[in-house]
Amino acid sequence: MTLAAKLDAINLAQGFPQDARAAAVAEQAIDEGLLRHTQYTSLFGLAELREVLAERAAAAGLNYDPTTEITVTIGCTEAVAVALLAVAPAGSEVLTPEPFYDSYPGVARLAGARLVPVPMADRNGGFELDIEGMRRAVTPATRAILLNSPHNPTGYILSERAGAELARLAVEHDLYVVSDEVYEEHVYDGPHVRIAAYPGMRERTVVCSSASKMLAVGGWRVGWVLAPEAVSDAIQHHHRHLTFAVPTPLQAGVAGGLRWAGRTGYFADLRADYRHRRDVLSAALAEAGLAPRAAPGGFFVVADVAPWGATPSAMGPFAKRLIRRAGVAALPMGDFFAEPKQAGTLMRFAFCKPLPMLLEAARRLGEHGSLGGLAVEHD
Repeated sequence: MTLAAKLDAINLAQGFPQDARAAAVAEQAIDEGLLRHTQYTSLFGLAELREVLAERAAAAGLNYDPTTEITVTIGCTEAVAVALLAVAPAGSEVLTPEPFYDSYPGVARLAGARLVPVPMADRNGGFELDIEGMRRAVTPATRAILLNSPHNPTGYILSERAGAELARLAVEHDLYVVSDEVYEEHVYDGPHVRIAAYPGMRERTVVCSSASKMLAVGGWRVGWVLAPEAVSDAIQHHHRHLTFAVPTPLQAGVAGGLRWAGRTGYFADLRADYRHRRDVLSAALAEAGLAPRAAPGGFFVVADVAPWGATPSAMGPFAKRLIRRAGVAALPMGDFFAEPKQAGTLMRFAFCKPLPMLLEAARRLGEHGSLGGLAVEHD
């Protein structure tokens, strides 16, 4: 994103939230006496934070013992890594919907496992899980399904029906589900469906999340894992050897931030705000000649930019041209596929930005995209 910064382009490529929420959370954390915590706490997480996480889970109908079934990690990326180390032995296979978050292949390799992508269905104006495709992909080596809902990059959210089908598949084949729920508070067109809540699933589900998106404090790098005690034992073993412990002051800050959010109606306001931002960006892309996919959750809208002159073999140059000509940065989707060419001319646009920034991006895209200002092959 160096070119975007150099040219003062609007950065819709990276999924970090830009608004006043982070400052509010940080102020709350300071009021909570964050900096008083100067020493190591339990390697598996500050007791205060684990209690808050257990309370959040209980409010959603899931009960976890904060002393034995919750582990605090360095962000959700470490959470997913230690989860796979715990449930996917070397030589095993892990199924995941494709496109997938770009760290998944690396964390699977860290565990010695092989990530097996199962293409999502792109239909009815949005993306959907292909449960039958997952069923066909199961082999004797399959040990887990790596699920992400709400989904990065597509914005897909697990439906109750798909959740039930996926749970039946996991129980039938005795598979674990590692459920990356980092966008759990960013659902706009339906409830957040928790795979661990289905019959037979609590004992085979590892839930991973973090404060990065829900509290807009990605730089604090505080995540967590909720899992049955036997699995948590293995998770905590790997966590201890990977990162030892998470900074205590930041854990205290997240605990205070979550308590504050719970008592102020923060999350309801968050969802309403982000729903509006999504709608603004989706309408802008449509007005500029594209057909954006539905994004019922998450931070992103995906659209095929072929109408703007993009070609599958030159998405990198096209992204640079978008920055230079329209002053807007977006992300080609190649990194979210095992074979980048499978992404075609899909691009990801982030709407986790201030509304004035999105409105200005809409103006710029409208001027250039709909008029064919990007449909040139060479600068």
